[in-house]
Amino acid sequence: MIAPAVALSLLLAPTTPPPLDSWQGHEAKCRRLEDAVVPGSREAGADYMAAGDECRRAFETVPGMEQRSYFVFEAHRLYQLAHEAGEATALCADARALAAFATELAALGPGVQTRDQTDVEQMQAQITVQLAAPCPEPEAAPEGQVRDTQASIASDVIPVPVVQTVRPSASPALRDDRGPARPRRPLRIAGGTAVGLGLGLGAGMIAALVRGAALHAQAASMTHEGRLAPEADVGRFKDIDARGRRSDVAAIGLGVAGGVLAVVGVALVIVDARKGRAPRRVAVGSSVLPTAGLRLTMEF
Repeated sequence: MIAPAVALSLLLAPTTPPPLDSWQGHEAKCRRLEDAVVPGSREAGADYMAAGDECRRAFETVPGMEQRSYFVFEAHRLYQLAHEAGEATALCADARALAAFATELAALGPGVQTRDQTDVEQMQAQITVQLAAPCPEPEAAPEGQVRDTQASIASDVIPVPVVQTVRPSASPALRDDRGPARPRRPLRIAGGTAVGLGLGLGAGMIAALVRGAALHAQAASMTHEGRLAPEADVGRFKDIDARGRRSDVAAIGLGVAGGVLAVVGVALVIVDARKGRAPRRVAVGSSVLPTAGLRLTMEF
Protein backbone atom coordinates (compact mmCIF):
# COMPACT_ATOMS: atom_id res chain seq x y z
CA MET A 1 0.00 0.00 0.00
CA ILE A 2 1.40 3.40 -1.02
CA ALA A 3 1.62 6.01 1.74
CA PRO A 4 -0.76 9.02 1.31
CA ALA A 5 2.13 11.47 0.98
CA VAL A 6 3.77 9.39 -1.76
CA ALA A 7 0.45 8.92 -3.56
CA LEU A 8 -0.21 12.67 -3.47
CA SER A 9 3.27 13.36 -4.85
CA LEU A 10 2.68 10.88 -7.66
CA LEU A 11 -0.61 12.55 -8.57
CA LEU A 12 0.88 16.04 -8.52
CA ALA A 13 4.12 15.08 -10.31
CA PRO A 14 4.57 16.39 -13.87
CA THR A 15 3.91 13.85 -16.59
CA THR A 16 6.99 14.82 -18.57
CA PRO A 17 10.39 13.52 -17.37
CA PRO A 18 12.95 16.09 -16.15
CA PRO A 19 15.57 17.36 -18.62
CA LEU A 20 18.56 15.06 -18.88
CA ASP A 21 21.02 17.88 -18.18
CA SER A 22 19.25 18.98 -14.98
CA TRP A 23 20.06 17.71 -11.50
CA GLN A 24 16.68 15.94 -11.42
CA GLY A 25 17.59 14.10 -14.62
CA HIS A 26 20.98 13.07 -13.25
CA GLU A 27 19.36 11.94 -9.97
CA ALA A 28 16.77 9.83 -11.79
CA LYS A 29 19.45 8.26 -13.97
CA CYS A 30 21.60 7.56 -10.90
CA ARG A 31 18.71 5.69 -9.28
CA ARG A 32 17.91 3.73 -12.44
CA LEU A 33 21.53 2.67 -12.88
CA GLU A 34 21.85 1.62 -9.23
CA ASP A 35 18.61 -0.37 -9.39
CA ALA A 36 19.87 -2.17 -12.50
CA VAL A 37 23.12 -3.35 -10.86
CA VAL A 38 23.44 -7.10 -10.40
CA PRO A 39 25.67 -7.55 -7.31
CA GLY A 40 28.46 -10.03 -7.88
CA SER A 41 28.30 -9.85 -11.66
CA ARG A 42 31.26 -8.99 -13.87
CA GLU A 43 29.72 -5.64 -14.81
CA ALA A 44 28.79 -4.63 -11.24
CA GLY A 45 31.85 -2.40 -10.78
CA ALA A 46 31.27 -0.48 -14.02
CA ASP A 47 27.55 -0.17 -13.29
CA TYR A 48 28.16 1.21 -9.78
CA MET A 49 30.73 3.56 -11.31
CA ALA A 50 28.22 4.88 -13.85
CA ALA A 51 25.61 5.42 -11.12
CA GLY A 52 28.18 7.28 -9.00
CA ASP A 53 29.08 9.52 -11.95
CA GLU A 54 25.43 10.49 -12.37
CA CYS A 55 25.07 11.33 -8.67
CA ARG A 56 28.29 13.36 -8.94
CA ARG A 57 26.82 15.30 -11.90
CA ALA A 58 23.70 15.94 -9.82
CA PHE A 59 25.99 17.27 -7.07
CA GLU A 60 27.65 19.61 -9.56
CA THR A 61 24.37 21.02 -10.89
CA VAL A 62 22.01 21.11 -7.90
CA PRO A 63 21.64 24.46 -6.06
CA GLY A 64 22.06 24.68 -2.30
CA MET A 65 24.70 23.18 -0.04
CA GLU A 66 22.30 20.77 1.70
CA GLN A 67 21.43 19.13 -1.61
CA ARG A 68 25.09 19.16 -2.66
CA SER A 69 26.13 17.33 0.50
CA TYR A 70 23.43 14.70 -0.05
CA PHE A 71 24.51 13.95 -3.63
CA VAL A 72 28.26 13.97 -3.00
CA PHE A 73 27.85 11.45 -0.17
CA GLU A 74 25.58 9.32 -2.37
CA ALA A 75 28.31 9.39 -5.04
CA HIS A 76 30.88 8.39 -2.38
CA ARG A 77 28.75 5.40 -1.38
CA LEU A 78 28.39 4.24 -4.99
CA TYR A 79 32.08 4.75 -5.76
CA GLN A 80 32.96 2.63 -2.72
CA LEU A 81 30.66 -0.12 -3.97
CA ALA A 82 32.32 0.12 -7.39
CA HIS A 83 35.75 -0.16 -5.75
CA GLU A 84 34.67 -3.23 -3.79
CA ALA A 85 33.41 -4.73 -7.07
CA GLY A 86 36.86 -4.27 -8.67
CA GLU A 87 36.53 -0.95 -10.54
CA ALA A 88 40.06 0.52 -10.60
CA THR A 89 39.09 4.16 -11.29
CA ALA A 90 36.40 4.44 -8.62
CA LEU A 91 38.64 5.67 -5.78
CA CYS A 92 40.16 8.49 -7.83
CA ALA A 93 36.72 9.66 -8.98
CA ASP A 94 35.55 9.52 -5.35
CA ALA A 95 38.58 11.51 -4.20
CA ARG A 96 38.01 14.21 -6.84
CA ALA A 97 34.33 14.60 -5.92
CA LEU A 98 35.14 14.88 -2.21
CA ALA A 99 37.95 17.35 -2.92
CA ALA A 100 35.56 19.55 -4.90
CA PHE A 101 33.05 19.51 -2.06
CA ALA A 102 35.79 20.19 0.50
CA THR A 103 36.79 23.27 -1.51
CA GLU A 104 33.20 24.51 -1.45
CA LEU A 105 32.96 23.92 2.32
CA ALA A 106 36.21 25.81 2.87
CA ALA A 107 34.78 28.77 0.95
CA LEU A 108 31.90 28.99 3.43
CA GLY A 109 34.26 29.87 6.27
CA PRO A 110 34.82 28.31 9.71
CA GLY A 111 31.88 27.11 11.79
CA VAL A 112 29.58 26.45 8.81
CA GLN A 113 28.41 22.87 8.15
CA THR A 114 31.03 21.46 10.49
CA ARG A 115 29.47 17.99 10.40
CA ASP A 116 29.89 17.83 6.63
CA GLN A 117 33.49 18.98 6.95
CA THR A 118 34.20 16.27 9.53
CA ASP A 119 32.60 13.57 7.38
CA VAL A 120 34.53 14.68 4.29
CA GLU A 121 37.82 14.55 6.22
CA GLN A 122 37.05 11.01 7.44
CA MET A 123 36.11 9.85 3.93
CA GLN A 124 39.24 11.38 2.43
CA ALA A 125 41.36 9.62 5.06
CA GLN A 126 39.63 6.35 4.19
CA ILE A 127 40.39 6.82 0.47
CA THR A 128 44.02 7.68 1.23
CA VAL A 129 44.40 4.33 2.98
CA GLN A 130 42.67 2.49 0.12
CA LEU A 131 44.71 4.08 -2.70
CA ALA A 132 47.76 2.13 -3.78
CA ALA A 133 49.18 5.06 -5.78
CA PRO A 134 48.42 8.78 -6.08
CA CYS A 135 45.62 9.72 -8.45
CA PRO A 136 46.50 11.61 -11.65
CA GLU A 137 45.80 15.32 -11.66
CA PRO A 138 42.32 16.07 -13.05
CA GLU A 139 41.83 18.43 -15.94
CA ALA A 140 41.32 22.05 -14.97
CA ALA A 141 37.68 23.15 -15.03
CA PRO A 142 36.72 26.01 -17.35
CA GLU A 143 37.06 29.43 -15.79
CA GLY A 144 33.40 30.23 -16.33
CA GLN A 145 32.30 27.08 -14.53
CA VAL A 146 34.49 27.93 -11.54
CA ARG A 147 32.98 31.40 -11.33
CA ASP A 148 29.46 29.96 -11.50
CA THR A 149 30.19 27.50 -8.68
CA GLN A 150 31.70 30.19 -6.45
CA ALA A 151 28.73 32.48 -7.07
CA SER A 152 26.31 29.66 -6.19
CA ILE A 153 28.12 28.98 -2.90
CA ALA A 154 28.20 32.66 -1.98
CA SER A 155 24.49 33.06 -2.66
CA ASP A 156 23.75 30.17 -0.27
CA VAL A 157 25.53 31.91 2.61
CA ILE A 158 24.88 35.63 2.08
CA PRO A 159 21.72 36.49 0.13
CA VAL A 160 22.48 39.26 -2.36
CA PRO A 161 20.26 40.71 -5.07
CA VAL A 162 21.10 39.23 -8.43
CA VAL A 163 19.79 39.75 -11.91
CA GLN A 164 18.58 36.50 -13.38
CA THR A 165 18.86 35.93 -17.08
CA VAL A 166 15.88 34.02 -18.40
CA ARG A 167 16.67 31.86 -21.39
CA PRO A 168 13.94 31.80 -24.01
CA SER A 169 12.32 28.41 -24.43
CA ALA A 170 9.84 26.98 -26.86
CA SER A 171 7.33 26.18 -24.11
CA PRO A 172 7.03 27.60 -20.59
CA ALA A 173 8.30 25.22 -17.91
CA LEU A 174 7.31 25.21 -14.28
CA ARG A 175 10.10 25.62 -11.77
CA ASP A 176 10.64 22.46 -9.80
CA ASP A 177 11.58 23.39 -6.23
CA ARG A 178 11.48 19.85 -4.96
CA GLY A 179 14.63 18.70 -3.23
CA PRO A 180 16.41 15.42 -3.97
CA ALA A 181 14.75 12.16 -3.16
CA ARG A 182 14.94 10.98 0.40
CA PRO A 183 17.28 8.05 0.92
CA ARG A 184 15.47 4.73 0.84
CA ARG A 185 15.47 2.85 4.15
CA PRO A 186 14.02 -0.60 3.35
CA LEU A 187 15.79 -2.28 6.24
CA ARG A 188 14.34 0.18 8.74
CA ILE A 189 10.83 -0.32 7.31
CA ALA A 190 11.16 -4.11 7.36
CA GLY A 191 12.67 -4.05 10.85
CA GLY A 192 9.94 -1.82 12.25
CA THR A 193 7.27 -4.02 10.70
CA ALA A 194 8.84 -7.16 12.18
CA VAL A 195 9.09 -5.56 15.64
CA GLY A 196 5.45 -4.46 15.42
CA LEU A 197 4.31 -7.97 14.47
CA GLY A 198 6.41 -9.42 17.28
CA LEU A 199 4.78 -7.10 19.81
CA GLY A 200 1.35 -8.02 18.45
CA LEU A 201 2.08 -11.73 18.84
CA GLY A 202 3.38 -11.03 22.33
CA ALA A 203 0.05 -9.41 23.22
CA GLY A 204 -1.71 -12.48 21.82
CA MET A 205 0.49 -14.68 24.00
CA ILE A 206 -0.54 -12.75 27.12
CA ALA A 207 -4.22 -13.04 26.18
CA ALA A 208 -3.84 -16.80 25.64
CA LEU A 209 -2.11 -17.18 29.02
CA VAL A 210 -4.91 -15.27 30.77
CA ARG A 211 -7.51 -17.37 28.99
CA GLY A 212 -5.73 -20.61 29.90
CA ALA A 213 -5.38 -19.57 33.54
CA ALA A 214 -9.11 -18.78 33.73
CA LEU A 215 -10.03 -22.16 32.26
CA HIS A 216 -7.68 -24.01 34.60
CA ALA A 217 -9.17 -22.17 37.57
CA GLN A 218 -12.67 -23.06 36.40
CA ALA A 219 -11.66 -26.71 36.06
CA ALA A 220 -10.00 -26.68 39.49
CA SER A 221 -13.19 -25.37 41.07
CA MET A 222 -14.92 -28.57 39.92
CA THR A 223 -12.50 -30.82 41.88
CA HIS A 224 -11.84 -31.38 45.56
CA GLU A 225 -8.52 -32.75 46.83
CA GLY A 226 -7.61 -33.92 43.31
CA ARG A 227 -10.89 -35.71 42.73
CA LEU A 228 -13.88 -34.63 40.70
CA ALA A 229 -16.73 -33.27 42.81
CA PRO A 230 -19.80 -35.52 42.90
CA GLU A 231 -22.09 -32.85 41.47
CA ALA A 232 -19.68 -31.95 38.63
CA ASP A 233 -20.30 -32.94 35.00
CA VAL A 234 -17.45 -35.15 33.81
CA GLY A 235 -17.84 -34.21 30.14
CA ARG A 236 -17.86 -30.49 30.89
CA PHE A 237 -14.78 -30.86 33.13
CA LYS A 238 -12.82 -32.60 30.38
CA ASP A 239 -13.85 -29.98 27.82
CA ILE A 240 -12.77 -27.08 30.05
CA ASP A 241 -9.48 -28.80 30.88
CA ALA A 242 -8.75 -29.47 27.18
CA ARG A 243 -9.49 -25.87 26.25
CA GLY A 244 -7.14 -24.66 28.96
CA ARG A 245 -4.34 -26.88 27.65
CA ARG A 246 -4.90 -25.62 24.09
CA SER A 247 -4.67 -22.05 25.34
CA ASP A 248 -1.33 -22.86 26.98
CA VAL A 249 0.01 -24.38 23.75
CA ALA A 250 -1.20 -21.37 21.73
CA ALA A 251 0.50 -19.00 24.20
CA ILE A 252 3.79 -20.88 23.79
CA GLY A 253 3.57 -20.74 19.99
CA LEU A 254 2.69 -17.05 19.94
CA GLY A 255 5.51 -16.27 22.36
CA VAL A 256 8.12 -18.09 20.27
CA ALA A 257 6.97 -16.51 16.99
CA GLY A 258 6.75 -13.05 18.54
CA GLY A 259 10.20 -13.33 20.06
CA VAL A 260 11.76 -14.41 16.76
CA LEU A 261 10.10 -11.55 14.85
CA ALA A 262 11.17 -9.01 17.47
CA VAL A 263 14.80 -10.19 17.35
CA VAL A 264 14.85 -10.13 13.54
CA GLY A 265 13.30 -6.66 13.49
CA VAL A 266 15.83 -5.24 15.94
CA ALA A 267 18.66 -6.82 13.93
CA LEU A 268 17.39 -5.20 10.71
CA VAL A 269 17.14 -1.80 12.39
CA ILE A 270 20.70 -2.13 13.73
CA VAL A 271 22.03 -3.14 10.29
CA ASP A 272 20.23 -0.17 8.73
CA ALA A 273 21.70 2.23 11.31
CA ARG A 274 25.24 0.96 10.66
CA LYS A 275 24.94 0.83 6.87
CA GLY A 276 27.12 3.64 5.49
CA ARG A 277 27.12 7.36 6.17
CA ALA A 278 25.25 8.65 3.17
CA PRO A 279 21.83 7.04 3.85
CA ARG A 280 21.51 8.93 7.15
CA ARG A 281 21.24 12.24 5.33
CA VAL A 282 17.74 13.45 4.58
CA ALA A 283 17.24 15.69 1.59
CA VAL A 284 15.13 18.84 1.84
CA GLY A 285 11.75 18.46 0.13
CA SER A 286 10.36 15.48 -1.72
CA SER A 287 11.07 13.91 -5.05
CA VAL A 288 9.31 11.29 -7.14
CA LEU A 289 11.43 8.82 -9.06
CA PRO A 290 10.29 7.38 -12.41
CA THR A 291 9.34 4.13 -10.69
CA ALA A 292 7.22 3.59 -7.58
CA GLY A 293 6.73 0.71 -5.19
CA LEU A 294 8.42 -1.01 -2.25
CA ARG A 295 11.76 -2.72 -2.79
CA LEU A 296 13.60 -4.72 -0.16
CA THR A 297 17.31 -5.33 -0.62
CA MET A 298 20.00 -6.44 1.81
CA GLU A 299 23.71 -5.76 1.32
CA PHE A 300 26.50 -7.00 3.60
